[in-house]
Amino acid sequence: MLTEEEMKARYYLRWSDKTIKEAVLGMNAITKQSRRLEYIRNAVPKFIYYGVKAYSIPHGLDVLSPEDRYAYMERIVDVTSLITPRQFMTIFPIDKDYDGDKYGTRDYFTTVADAIKPNGIDKPIKEPFKFMMNYWNHDVLLFVVNMTTAMSDIHKEKTGKSLFTQFLEDNGLKADWGNDHEC
Repeated sequence: MLTEEEMKARYYLRWSDKTIKEAVLGMNAITKQSRRLEYIRNAVPKFIYYGVKAYSIPHGLDVLSPEDRYAYMERIVDVTSLITPRQFMTIFPIDKDYDGDKYGTRDYFTTVADAIKPNGIDKPIKEPFKFMMNYWNHDVLLFVVNMTTAMSDIHKEKTGKSLFTQFLEDNGLKADWGNDHEC
């Protein structure tokens, strides 16, 4: 029996897959180049929306292997390079928090300064993963966390150590979790 989180995640994943498949089929059926580009421009934001939503649900797609989760999320990140920050902001508006400086956290202003200005608002997103890491939106944040978790899970399967434990050891710090737990 699937949990509510798993059902939501699968719903978004299904729509993401359906959107991209329809876009490819539709694009191939259209012969005029300008109409093909317009068709793709409409499909890409939908694919990004449904893909990010599918992977922003905590534990929603844990039934998939870390490799499968990571591969799919990587596709979403790659497709994000086809749109501009202005278009991304229409899909996932920046959360309206303005007190990041006070608390030392990300907010609307740091998103504009760290993600949007360096890229340019109307230029295609150059480094989509970095852009998403610096973007302040709850769904995007959870997507990035789930993607790094999948990367860490893959690394742990190969080496026996999580990315965080590896980072600590590479920097001469001792990873002591007590009771022999691995992070």
